[in-house]
Amino acid sequence: MPAGRKPMGIEQVDLLLGSEAARRRLAVLLANVAGELSVDEACQELGLHRSRFFELRKQWLQGSVEALEPEPAGRPVGASSESLPPETGGDGEKRPPRIAYNASGEVGPTPDTSGNGVSVGSVGALGRIAELEDLVAQTRWELRTSQLREELAALGLSRPKRARPAQKKTGLAARPAHRERGGAR
Repeated sequence: MPAGRKPMGIEQVDLLLGSEAARRRLAVLLANVAGELSVDEACQELGLHRSRFFELRKQWLQGSVEALEPEPAGRPVGASSESLPPETGGDGEKRPPRIAYNASGEVGPTPDTSGNGVSVGSVGALGRIAELEDLVAQTRWELRTSQLREELAALGLSRPKRARPAQKKTGLAARPAHRERGGAR
């Protein structure tokens, strides 16, 4: 008789964080991959068409492979604590948790697996963080552009962009500027 606990199997999904719908989808996908459910049964259980089921399963498996890609151990060569995210700085302060997207597209904190307040995200979370950093850089550029326009306008070198005055909304249809007299009404 083998030593150790009996494996929990698909029931482990119930212990994961996430919405009930996402956990149910994962359980059905696992049952299909394990051969416990046919594709038709899984489609019926999830209320999906076969093509959407195959697309969802491939997306889930691809995300799993990406999350399990091996990474070099330790800090990257040449990285200092200043170049790392604030959560990993060496000042000893506990940082707020990072936000990540889970497999079902929902937002939630990444799990803290280190025990020291450092949030460890998946590859998908790191990609999302990079996207957000690019968005912040773009927003800064747009803010600089608008500030430059305002300063040029203050110097009289260009005209500021002015917003059109808002029209009153009365709920009545707009009247024509003038009516022809004597015409049929």
